[in-house]
Amino acid sequence: MAYSSMKKIINAKNAEYDRGAVTAQRYLIWQEQQMKKLDVFLACDRITDDEYTELVGMFRNVEAE
Repeated sequence: MAYSSMKKIINAKNAEYDRGAVTAQRYLIWQEQQMKKLDVFLACDRITDDEYTELVGMFRNVEAE
């Protein structure tokens, strides 16, 4: 459940970023917050190593403006 929920959340935020509704700075802040959640999910065995790797790979590579 954590995996599918996070996948939907990341896809939704990526879509917002792609259409310009979210700045690079705000995306980076959000990404940092989500990474903390993913780390906890992995540590508590809520997601697998492969799922973690896939989710982390979904984040956009952006630079702060």
